[in-house]
Amino acid sequence: MNLIVPILAISAASFMMVTLPTFVRGVLPRLTSRVRYRDGLYFISVRNGEWLEIREFVQPHNPSVAAIYSQIGPDVWGCLDFVCRNISYRHDIGEFFQLPSETLATSQGDCEDSSILLASILRRFTNAYVVLGDYRGLGHAWVAREGEILEA
Repeated sequence: MNLIVPILAISAASFMMVTLPTFVRGVLPRLTSRVRYRDGLYFISVRNGEWLEIREFVQPHNPSVAAIYSQIGPDVWGCLDFVCRNISYRHDIGEFFQLPSETLATSQGDCEDSSILLASILRRFTNAYVVLGDYRGLGHAWVAREGEILEA
């Protein structure tokens, strides 16, 4: 496995972007063309050409997220277990990011959807970030928390 080599950091409260060496070989332009910086905020185009602020997706105060957290409590591994057991992987075309309530309502999503949900639950009690990157030439997302990588 390649080492993670940061080449672009987004200073949004809930997202970081890192990369593996394959980004250097041409994947970076594909992702960065969908990320814009304006007035101190980062936006990403992930919904039919609509530009949304990246931080809008991680929602620790969303009522659906709060309901899940009330069942699990401040248990990192319990939160990860919940997402892994209750959200089925579904590949999407065009990198359509879902809000946590959408992922919970459909019980499915791809890696960024599961990561957004997990980070939303974890941020009710700890710092956690969705990391957008590249793995073996494909876009990937995971959660980082206090030096740990959590794969949902």
